[in-house]
Amino acid sequence: MSTAPIPDGRRACCGLCRHFDNRPETVEQLIPGLRTMGSGYSSVKSRDGICQLHDRYLAAEYHCPSFQEATATA
Repeated sequence: MSTAPIPDGRRACCGLCRHFDNRPETVEQLIPGLRTMGSGYSSVKSRDGICQLHDRYLAAEYHCPSFQEATATA
């Protein structure tokens, strides 16, 4: 499965999806015990996050057919 470009030329991936949340505080809240091993702010987490639609922890580079471009918030 390839990722289609979105209007500005970027590739559609989880990191750009409205369902993806990689804020450290969200990851720490949704993965009990994570803080005992390190933190949601750790460098090994990279840009990984939670897909709110599929309830999965995954890399920002992944993609799926449910992609919906995130809208900017002020």
